[in-house]
Amino acid sequence: MGIFLLIKRMQVVFLTLFLATCIPIQNISVEQPKIFNDDYKLVETIELDWPYTWAQDIYLMNDTILVRASIRKPFQFIYQWIAYDLKTRQWIWSARAGSISSYPNIVYDEQKLYTDSWRLKAIDLKTGEIVWDDAINAASNISISENLLFVGDKYKILIYDKESGELVAKDDDIGFRPRTFYDPQRNWFVAISDKNISIYDGNSGTLIQNMNNINDETFKPICGSWQLVAYWDGKLFCENKNAELGKDFLQRKEYIGYWVSKVSDNMVFLLKEGNLVAYDLLEEKILWQRTFLKGGNDGQQAFIESKVVLFPPYGAVFTSDAYLHVFRLNDGEEISSTRMFSKRNIENKSTEYYPDFIAADEEYVVITLEDNKLSVYKR
Repeated sequence: MGIFLLIKRMQVVFLTLFLATCIPIQNISVEQPKIFNDDYKLVETIELDWPYTWAQDIYLMNDTILVRASIRKPFQFIYQWIAYDLKTRQWIWSARAGSISSYPNIVYDEQKLYTDSWRLKAIDLKTGEIVWDDAINAASNISISENLLFVGDKYKILIYDKESGELVAKDDDIGFRPRTFYDPQRNWFVAISDKNISIYDGNSGTLIQNMNNINDETFKPICGSWQLVAYWDGKLFCENKNAELGKDFLQRKEYIGYWVSKVSDNMVFLLKEGNLVAYDLLEEKILWQRTFLKGGNDGQQAFIESKVVLFPPYGAVFTSDAYLHVFRLNDGEEISSTRMFSKRNIENKSTEYYPDFIAADEEYVVITLEDNKLSVYKR
């Protein structure tokens, strides 16, 4: 009885295979979604080859795309950094995950990127080679000027020569987790911690001004080490407070929302009660605000789950229902709402740790709409 049942099953399998070979194969093409107006064109789709399975953080540095991609291995995922040259359209180098860290941040200039992964590194953008490195403790922030690199390192500030990696100066016991910002107009670095604000010269790294009255009851404290801090035009912003620098005393001023973008033409984007708010820093007023809906328009609110990427005249943001929303900066009108084909879960993440699924500069916009593909748009 068993042998007859086995023969019967084999006949079914052979019949199925025969019928499958008789069905003509059709080439099915999936139309790329229209994300932008005609001023941006899709010029390339870059597919990550095996064993890379999906891209999480992407950075656009001059003509180089840097991607943190996962590699599938039995019972685990591991990460690796890979770099792609937009001019030659080739992958140019790779590096293990621990050699580059997206936290606290990655900064770059024309030739190198600078990163901390328990060792501060300067890495050649075209070759991936380490130009110089130095042991540090636990960096909380990195910023650069034309010739200096400023690092907030747990309880101190470290100042390096960008070219040689020489430690130019340091400032000990500045407070916990100092964040640093460079102002090219004033050519100064600002360092802020939970108890101190210091201003340094952008060329030499020498201390210009030290404000140690932060623990005064009139402004206590300006920012905790756990809070998001932003800088613009000589002012520090921290959640619902801001302070103008360059004066003898800090003055508290009420403020709204959380910063989720860089500044463009005096405009910054904030989160307020789940809504996206466009705020004029110069006029100190709300320009517009909007709520994004799940699935594009089903009536339920979709929460913002990424930073706002700016590429004037547009901005873009991901929401909790895995949609990419592109809108006009001047009035907030939505240009497109596109489903992101991804299984990644980005809910309940702090705004400081949002993954970067989109990167942009003056010429290109790169988006990971699918897990293992990068869509490159050119202005």
